[in-house]
Amino acid sequence: MKKATAMLVTLILLVIVSSTMPQSQAFRIGIRVGDWFKYKGRVVYWRADPGVPFPPHQYAFILQIYNQTEWIRYEVIEIKTAAHNVTFRVTNRWKNGSETQYILEDQMDTSFTMMVIDADLKPGDMVRPAYDWGFGYVWPPRYLNQTIIVDYIGGSPRATKVLDWIIPAFIPGSFTRQIYWWDNQTGIQVRYEVRENSTAYDQQFQPIGRYEYIAIFELIDSSYDWGIVIPEHPKWPLIILTLTATAAPIICYRRKPRPK
Repeated sequence: MKKATAMLVTLILLVIVSSTMPQSQAFRIGIRVGDWFKYKGRVVYWRADPGVPFPPHQYAFILQIYNQTEWIRYEVIEIKTAAHNVTFRVTNRWKNGSETQYILEDQMDTSFTMMVIDADLKPGDMVRPAYDWGFGYVWPPRYLNQTIIVDYIGGSPRATKVLDWIIPAFIPGSFTRQIYWWDNQTGIQVRYEVRENSTAYDQQFQPIGRYEYIAIFELIDSSYDWGIVIPEHPKWPLIILTLTATAAPIICYRRKPRPK
């Protein structure tokens, strides 16, 4: 009787634990060779103290590209299912009328672009594992938050996956929030929004001044004959974001011991 009771308790605990852990993920690439997706990037808000450069640091160079391009087109030219890898030919149409191209290999398990994820993922599924930058700064794993229904131009409403997360602050007092949307059926990114409020530094790592910005990268056309329509949602004032960043315990990087 005691053994049966202990086994029953163990089974109940296993059910509880499994229900709270992220479930096993799908592994299906929903796009095909020949598919293409066209995007428009724009900086919708920028404020900075005198002397702060634009962009404010090397990881925000994409802001300059947004300002100088009419659109950016991603064409799928190769898919390696076993390697979980999608290769895009990327065309930048610049505002001066010229075009440039480059090849982007999006490794779906590790890439920072996250242009495509597995199709049919569920809320709670992991999009990216933890990433250690190597100098005591660690990004935690990222998990899908929710599924929403979005109206598309030229198509019916579609299920869209959302990742909304706050990047752990490397510089105390800074705040960076990224919001990704992916089409559920294809797994392609249809919208990216980044909000940053931080301090700029010079090459000697001396503070120059504060800056704030909001930038958006969104789908405008595709080979599927639909582009996305973003539903109305409140544009939170940056002061609220700043207060949230100050109040929230987001400084969660760890320090590694340095050799003496």
